Amino acid sequence: MRRYTMLPLLFVLFWTTPLYSQTISLKTDFQDTASKVIKDASGKYVGICIDLMNLIEKNSGFKFIYPKDFSPLKRIEADLGSGDIDVYFALIKNPAREKFASFIEPLYTIDYILIAKADEKADIKTIDDLKTIGKNGKILTVGGSTIVNYIEKTLGLPADSSAATVNQNLSKLLAGRERFMIYQDLSILYEMTKPEYKDKFKIYPLSLQKEELWLVTSKKQPDSTGKSLQAVIKKLKASGDWDKIVSKYTSITK
Repeated sequence: MRRYTMLPLLFVLFWTTPLYSQTISLKTDFQDTASKVIKDASGKYVGICIDLMNLIEKNSGFKFIYPKDFSPLKRIEADLGSGDIDVYFALIKNPAREKFASFIEPLYTIDYILIAKADEKADIKTIDDLKTIGKNGKILTVGGSTIVNYIEKTLGLPADSSAATVNQNLSKLLAGRERFMIYQDLSILYEMTKPEYKDKFKIYPLSLQKEELWLVTSKKQPDSTGKSLQAVIKKLKASGDWDKIVSKYTSITK
């Protein structure tokens, strides 16, 4: 009798447990960008992209292979082109990048914002105000960012993109080396939640440029890889699980 009563249970377990015929391992790389991917005090990778990768792994047969350490964006782009890495989270789309990477699915949206030291006296309410006041010095941003072109070409202002991280630019602001910084809202605001930066900066009420950050694959990858990843992400978006993670990070900008 016991043998027969176990059969329905085994049937239920079989059909309710996700089954993946094989594990597909994909190499990726990370740029040291606050909220996107950083290392915590123990040296563990954390951030919105890590949480999204974990969610994909949990709901598919994909496995992401992390690098030992961070790389500059230029190297990441080169490695995507050569196929040394297979996939990258999260990249802004532009024609130059579409030559070596396939843009699979938008992950989340960021906004570029303007900040200064808390005691900065400049009253900036419009883009025209920024164009006028910003000429007295350089606008800080992070190296490799697409916002450099916006600052220099659209705003017509000189940019200093020598810093590799947001932290380096925050230090420059505090030291008085420059007056203003433009970068991604999630990255800046994530850093500003740290105790050492409490009440040290002001955020101007300007939305400068919104951008979608995409999941990309190397063009060396077969099209089926991108299509499978896209299908998984769309399913997670439809279920609401994707937005739960994204909202955890974007809520600090509200």
